[in-house]
Amino acid sequence: MTDREEGASLPRAYLNVLAGRLIDTFHRAPPAAEQTWVMSLLTREEFDLWSRLSPYDQSHSVRVAQGVRRRLAATQYAGDLRWLSVAIMHDIGKLESNLAVHERMLATLAGRIVKSSTAMRWASSARGLTRRVGRYLIHGALGSEMIRSAGGREEIALWSSVHQGDGLAAEPMIPLPVIKALTDADLE
Repeated sequence: MTDREEGASLPRAYLNVLAGRLIDTFHRAPPAAEQTWVMSLLTREEFDLWSRLSPYDQSHSVRVAQGVRRRLAATQYAGDLRWLSVAIMHDIGKLESNLAVHERMLATLAGRIVKSSTAMRWASSARGLTRRVGRYLIHGALGSEMIRSAGGREEIALWSSVHQGDGLAAEPMIPLPVIKALTDADLE
């Protein structure tokens, strides 16, 4: 078993970030201009997945991509739109949990203490809310599978699978400055 499997399911679920995100859940879907921007970054298949996200998740993904764009602006990666696409799609696996906002908050807190092995067991064998919480806790792996099944790009699938834990596992396919930008923007 790796260290990732031993640790909490959502090790980067910080309470101050969660509080801010709770307030953000009252936002509507991104405006049409932002949705058009997202469409320009994604393939048709990727956009089809993204468009199924909740309005909150869509808005969050746009904010993360905008943060990545700001962080990479002065780097050699500034013009590479792949990294914005990676940011847009990082939480696509949350589609599989179908949790309400209050259930997500509780699931995220549980993810601070529940091991990955427990979350995987819940996601595959439990029923009802426990199953959905398990699926939420492993949303990275589920999203990676969804992206690959839809014919999405490998960088996007890879980041989805590792973004909640050790993002360094994505290197060398994703350069270290990009990993830092993705991680930092997701925590804003």
